[in-house]
Amino acid sequence: MVLADFEHLNLASILNTSSLEHLVTIKEPVYPELVHYFYSNLTFQNNHAISRVLGMDINIFLDRFAHLLHLSCEGVRYL
Repeated sequence: MVLADFEHLNLASILNTSSLEHLVTIKEPVYPELVHYFYSNLTFQNNHAISRVLGMDINIFLDRFAHLLHLSCEGVRYL
């Protein structure tokens, strides 16, 4: 994805301000079908993000999940 393609929507600025630009600029191999399965099955219970993909249970502490996504566990700061 090229953020400049969405200049007319001010998307780059919105994602940058929210510290979410990392989510759309990942330069690693991505498997859209597996990502879909992961997020379709995602639930949050007792400080864990829990999902299941291709018969494999995935259980991640929320602070680790937030770290992997470059997010804060504290939420977004409003200026």
